[in-house]
Amino acid sequence: MQENLSLKKSKKFSHKGYRDAFVRRNLISSLAHQIRINRKSRGWSQKQLADKIGSKQSVISRYEDTAYGKHSLATLLEIANALDVGLEVKFTSFSRLIGSVQSWEPKLAVAEPYDIEVASIKDNSKKRVTSLRSSEYSSHIYSADAKDVEYYKISRGDGSNVSYANVR
Repeated sequence: MQENLSLKKSKKFSHKGYRDAFVRRNLISSLAHQIRINRKSRGWSQKQLADKIGSKQSVISRYEDTAYGKHSLATLLEIANALDVGLEVKFTSFSRLIGSVQSWEPKLAVAEPYDIEVASIKDNSKKRVTSLRSSEYSSHIYSADAKDVEYYKISRGDGSNVSYANVR
């Protein structure tokens, strides 16, 4: 059963050691689950993923172990490249981290490879909206009247926006 976490209600977070352990445990567990979920979603064995990054199966096994804590950024980038997905590493507030931990679902950990993502965008032709939570990013992708330009608008839940055009 998952514990209901809150910065206001939990005295645990007032202790620096607890916060440090929480960040470490969450990061290690999250990475392990994401690697496993994305590998399996492609139908790959640990050996197949290892071969794609020029490594051994035992390395992938360690990275998928929720007790392993010595992930290297270089290897994570190699895994992201093999999966053909992005890798995001960011600092965040504890309240946001707690929110993401409590709302985490395995299906949200699947990252589609670039070619499948692009095909999905093209299939949806005019508009595609992706939003996990209001505090996260939403993307609005739509075709302009001109046939050779698509406009992309990325907005955060706080109302700030970034827009750019992509010439086809």
